[in-house]
Amino acid sequence: MLGFNVILFAYHSFAFQLRHTHIWLSYGPVLSWIFISPAQHQVHHSTDPKHWDKNFGFMFAFWDAIWGSLYIPRARETLHFGVPGADPQDFSTVPKIYFLPFVKAARWFQRRVRRASAEQPRT
Repeated sequence: MLGFNVILFAYHSFAFQLRHTHIWLSYGPVLSWIFISPAQHQVHHSTDPKHWDKNFGFMFAFWDAIWGSLYIPRARETLHFGVPGADPQDFSTVPKIYFLPFVKAARWFQRRVRRASAEQPRT
């Protein structure tokens, strides 16, 4: 039991914590079918269209394999992170990160209401 806890602690301390860094750590062609490596998780955040909708797994890669969303890089890839088509200024401050989605949703809703009211026939 103690040995298994040590393995879990080591995994969590090293591999799991590296997923949101720029450190490329791949588990190779076999283990990458079972576990999501930091490299696979980094691919998930890539702006490259070939990486979109890939590697959703939190820990296990076999779920992505089942649903057809598994992407295993064969070699180290140069990745660019972000949200495609988004303005980088939208993510420049902490308040923008937290509140701008609500502001944009409210603006979208207002446009929809205005459009719907403009399309209604006048009597």
